[in-house]
Amino acid sequence: MGRRRLSGAAVAQDMTCRQTKFKHYVDELQKKKNRSKSSVWARFEHPFRILKRFFGFDKVRYRGLAKNHHRLWANFAPVNLYLYRKCLAVVA
Repeated sequence: MGRRRLSGAAVAQDMTCRQTKFKHYVDELQKKKNRSKSSVWARFEHPFRILKRFFGFDKVRYRGLAKNHHRLWANFAPVNLYLYRKCLAVVA
C-alpha cells in the first residue's frame, strides 16, 4: 500500500507559491507562476468567503454528511444570486 502512494505522489503537482526573492535576485518566472496559481486560488475561494461572511455559514454542525451536503447546496443558491446580481439587474 505504501508503494502505491509513493508512485501516485510522484506525478502530483506542487501548487504552492514559492518565494521569489533571494538576497538581491528576483525570479521573474517564479513570480509569473505564483500569480497564475493565486488567481486560480482566488477564483475558487471567493464564493466561500461570501457564504461565510454574508450568509453566516461559518460553522458546520455535525448533523450527518447528507444533511450538511444539502445545507451547503441550499446555501450556495443565494451566493450565486449575490455574485451575479449586476447581470440579473440588467435583465430585469
